[in-house]
Amino acid sequence: MKVTLLTRDFAKTLSVSSRFVATRANLPILGNIVLKANKTKIEILATDLEVSLSAQLGAKVTEDGTIAVPAKTFTELIGNLGGENVDLETVGEVITVSSEGFRSAVNSMNASDYPNVTTELPENVLRIQTRVFIPALTKVLFAASTDEARPTITGVLFLLRKNEMILVATDGFRLSQKRCEVETNHEDTRLIIPKRVLSELPRLSVGNDIAFDIRPTENQVLFGLPQMVLGSRVIEGEFPNFERIIPKAPKVSVNVSKEELMRAVKLSSIFARDNANTIKLTIGENELVVSAESNRSGNETLSIPAKVEGEKMELSFNFRFVEEVLTVISGESVEIKGTDATAPCLFLDPKDPSFLHLIMPVRI
Repeated sequence: MKVTLLTRDFAKTLSVSSRFVATRANLPILGNIVLKANKTKIEILATDLEVSLSAQLGAKVTEDGTIAVPAKTFTELIGNLGGENVDLETVGEVITVSSEGFRSAVNSMNASDYPNVTTELPENVLRIQTRVFIPALTKVLFAASTDEARPTITGVLFLLRKNEMILVATDGFRLSQKRCEVETNHEDTRLIIPKRVLSELPRLSVGNDIAFDIRPTENQVLFGLPQMVLGSRVIEGEFPNFERIIPKAPKVSVNVSKEELMRAVKLSSIFARDNANTIKLTIGENELVVSAESNRSGNETLSIPAKVEGEKMELSFNFRFVEEVLTVISGESVEIKGTDATAPCLFLDPKDPSFLHLIMPVRI
């Protein structure tokens, strides 16, 4: 291999690729990033067998070749170079890096044992507009669990129906659901995609659309991005039956300013931190009272004007859950619908009827 690349672009791509490398690999080869030079480009491949990334960069290729370089060492090395261009040349299993007075030889590995990483997607796959998909993903991703003891809820459930995609995420205490209109012929397809790989998409998606390739026989899903293909295993198992817990006949509905509620929650959190993060929402006549108390620090109460329909009610929540859903609601107001102090409570965005969020109250 003998190639010349723009240092800045190469460093950026290596930094992204390094997030897909196994940090504690049983197979030494998985601690590497593969560089594959061919004609006018270089392919950069990384995988830990759960997720994978392939990226392409334009390059001046004098000699084709493939090598597996140690991910951490090589990424740090290229990231700290100061020159505009960087030259790479391999002799056996050593790669030489040169750039404006700098020269380094890095011990590497033969790439023949590296797992297969998909580098291209077919043309006839589902394509989702980035401006639709990324905001939808943002509205559910935060609610996915990080508890590896329950793997099926550490991802986002994708429900593909004719001309519709539904995204659902839960951690057992809250649930987010977002519906999107997409042009798809998939009929009742269900798959759970890990939160880890989905978290990369908002950072990496820069084009008009994202290609979406489902491969059931390989238990894999692939996302096509400009000059990149992002792959992931699909989580096996049954996602919780979330539809049965959505309240069908709430007894109270409150419409309140999102900004004022957020301010009230932040003020209450000062005292709630000493009381298991618990704040109380008291629904009265034309008002919502947000309060919290601490045996050590004191207490706080703030009344907010609200449009209330239904009976009076007291609901207690983890303030972090309320705060996080308010950050993804795009409208100026939020609608809260409750049944009783023990049933899941709906947090809705009047500006976006395709979104709903549930939070389980804290039992006092």
